[in-house]
Amino acid sequence: MADRTSPPIASSVPPKDAPTQSNAVAEVAPLADPIGPRLRDRRKDLKLSQTKLAKMVGISISYLNLIEHSKRPIGGSLLNRLAEALQIDTDELTGANNARLIHDLSEAILDPALLDIQLSQDRVHEFVNLHPKWAKALVNLHRAYTGRLAQVEDLSARLSQDPWVAETGQQIVSHITTVRSIADILQDVDDLEPEERSTFTQRLSTTSKQLGENAKVFLDQIFRDQEHDWQSLTPEEQVDDFIIDNRNHFPLLEEVADDIHARLLSQREHVSTGLSLALEQRHKIRFEIQHGASEDTHLLRSGYRYDAENKRLIVRDLLPEASQRFLMARVLAEHEASEAITQVLKTAPHPFAGDGFERGFVALAAYVASAVLFPYEAYLDAAQQDRYDLDLLAQRFGGSFEQICHRLTTLRRPGSEGIPFSFLRTDMAGNSSKRFSVQGLRMPRQGAACPLWALYQAFRTPGELMVQLAKFPNNSRFLFLARTATKQSSAYRAPQQTYSIMIGCDLVYADQTVYGDGLDLTGRGVTTPVGSTCRLCPRQGCPQRAHASLL
Repeated sequence: MADRTSPPIASSVPPKDAPTQSNAVAEVAPLADPIGPRLRDRRKDLKLSQTKLAKMVGISISYLNLIEHSKRPIGGSLLNRLAEALQIDTDELTGANNARLIHDLSEAILDPALLDIQLSQDRVHEFVNLHPKWAKALVNLHRAYTGRLAQVEDLSARLSQDPWVAETGQQIVSHITTVRSIADILQDVDDLEPEERSTFTQRLSTTSKQLGENAKVFLDQIFRDQEHDWQSLTPEEQVDDFIIDNRNHFPLLEEVADDIHARLLSQREHVSTGLSLALEQRHKIRFEIQHGASEDTHLLRSGYRYDAENKRLIVRDLLPEASQRFLMARVLAEHEASEAITQVLKTAPHPFAGDGFERGFVALAAYVASAVLFPYEAYLDAAQQDRYDLDLLAQRFGGSFEQICHRLTTLRRPGSEGIPFSFLRTDMAGNSSKRFSVQGLRMPRQGAACPLWALYQAFRTPGELMVQLAKFPNNSRFLFLARTATKQSSAYRAPQQTYSIMIGCDLVYADQTVYGDGLDLTGRGVTTPVGSTCRLCPRQGCPQRAHASLL
């Protein structure tokens, strides 16, 4: 999908072989980032004539000429055929690889340190398309700069607030004072007896050694976790970037998951039973349900504990069956797919910082677990048959709302793709997690998104599905689906954990879902004006504005 401000417009009299769109999206705006120039340049690089390329993909020369001059949109099978004929990835052809770079650079130039330069937002798109490597270099430099600022703030907080730092610092000062005193005595007192001089020398040596050890421990503690990756500010962000760069789809892990499902679960009537038996028989891991009260803090807080040493997976009886099943599948994935997960993580363009590799391993183990519980082909077939009815999919596969939504974002197998969905989860304070963006819809890297998104409106009607047609300032329109999910409190008076989960897709796909029925999808119907974040939204007079716009 090309980066665009709105879905493609259908010609009133389309060519005979033009790809058709539903009548529901007949009038929309033109592409903002047209495929045509990239297609034309790639064709010329391969020294292909328009006649030959048109014949290879099965369209007329006139229609190909219209595409190359950005007068006709393309997508679906035609896009795949063109990418295959031009020996290029579809994301590179559509400009999807540049979309995230455009968003990141747009955020970077809004840094207060750069405001006096008055860089123009409307030239970012042009700059990225003309000089993608320079744009990437600028984004990397900005991330390195902000990363170092974060380190300085972290270091300042530790120096001023950490009791251990204060105590160790006092010890170091004390050792320095002692060393200085002994050194002065040895230098200034000439009539020391040999035995006294030996005592002072020995004490000097001992104190110096203690000083060196304390200083090393002090510096190690102060600068622990300070080696940030040069591209991402934190290990969490690096893992997020790695997943997004792979479009949240990992073919090798899908293959491994299909194999696990076929070997261990396909003959089982009850998936939970199959998972429990597989854990016990293949890996000697016992699955146990904890009833009643428990003194285990982690078990109370999280609802489960995996005791690797004693090979026990313990879950509380309050944990929903879908969550219990997913935990079993994830532990099974960590053992059955360990080699494949490690192999995938090693393809990252840069080494993971800090505990990034471990975080990545857990994230990809969860990916495998999802693929085991919701096998690709079966899940995609059901999603298309049920027209992406989230409740029907939950009933068919026994998954939670969050699991069902998240799996939809991974259906990106070339030639067998589902609707490209974005995904975002937030708590009631606006802290976002599990961020996954799609072309044209960027999720905020830091802080909350626009409060008008269905993601936040869902908190007003807990448990009910919020359906929203959202219109952004650049005229792009998206279908948002959001619902709250509450984790039951694990103890008396323990606060409940409530989240809002949202998936979204370009309006052009809305008529493929049950949620598009009865809605005016032409772009002229009622939409909710939204933005990305307050600081990146140019809308004036918005009643929900929390911060002044930097645009």
